[in-house]
Amino acid sequence: MKAALGTAGIFVVLAVLGWASTVYGVWAVANFYIFPYLWVNAWLVLYTWLQHTHLDVPHYDDAEWSWIRGALGTVDRPYGIFDWFHHKIGSTHVVHHLFSEIPWYHADEATIHVRNRLGPLHNYDARPWYQAMWQTARDCHFVESLEGVQYFKSLADVKKAK
Repeated sequence: MKAALGTAGIFVVLAVLGWASTVYGVWAVANFYIFPYLWVNAWLVLYTWLQHTHLDVPHYDDAEWSWIRGALGTVDRPYGIFDWFHHKIGSTHVVHHLFSEIPWYHADEATIHVRNRLGPLHNYDARPWYQAMWQTARDCHFVESLEGVQYFKSLADVKKAK
């Protein structure tokens, strides 16, 4: 039932966008809805990808996984001016996973304490996001198995091994 309602909702939104395009014009709908929608979603995908995809972040099977291991399977990194715009969700993401009820305006302070307490278990990558994006795209392609503890591997490593 929920899938049918969700599908119906998508069709309603598409119908409203079609109606708005005929009334206000395609460019108005594109400028005020489609382009901002794509921009916001590009950032959401980028943040999620960079927070959870890193050579040092392990992936666990059911036997190895625990709540704390899953919560620590993320990376804090600086996003420059975008930290301010996005309420520091990228630079305080480990704390967000551990204590999701903490408001964003206390996340910096909590991150300091968590980093001190966790030591090397706290994943932090100091490189700018665009450098991390390049390295992640270049080196994090797949995990070899769904069993045990796995780390990302690169397709370049597979080619070298042959």
